[in-house]
Amino acid sequence: MIYHFRVPGALAKSGRLLLQMGEYRGTLIKIRINGKPAANLVGNAFGRPDLTEYLNLPMNDLEIEVVGSPRNMMGPFHQAYTGCSRISWEDFRTEGRFHCDDYVLEPYGLMGQIAIVVSSVMD
Repeated sequence: MIYHFRVPGALAKSGRLLLQMGEYRGTLIKIRINGKPAANLVGNAFGRPDLTEYLNLPMNDLEIEVVGSPRNMMGPFHQAYTGCSRISWEDFRTEGRFHCDDYVLEPYGLMGQIAIVVSSVMD
């Protein structure tokens, strides 16, 4: 899933621009500015990537790509519990107390607010 934003380059005159990620669900976050790679966040790394050097005047295209996992494509789809961190053959049940008839899928994407924070600390 790719989210598109427009960011004014004039913000960089105020200080360093850091991308503050809110909650997200995915295995990898790819951040691109004007089509060029700017940062990657793996797993639950809630870092603050510095965007300053990638911004040009007057307007910039920010892309945040959230990469999911094969879970929703390959299953297990009828697992009554979702708190397990590993998947094995035992999770593909067709009956019993750990089986449910409904499809159980995992949400992926940006779940919380993102922000561009201006830091007055200049290197």
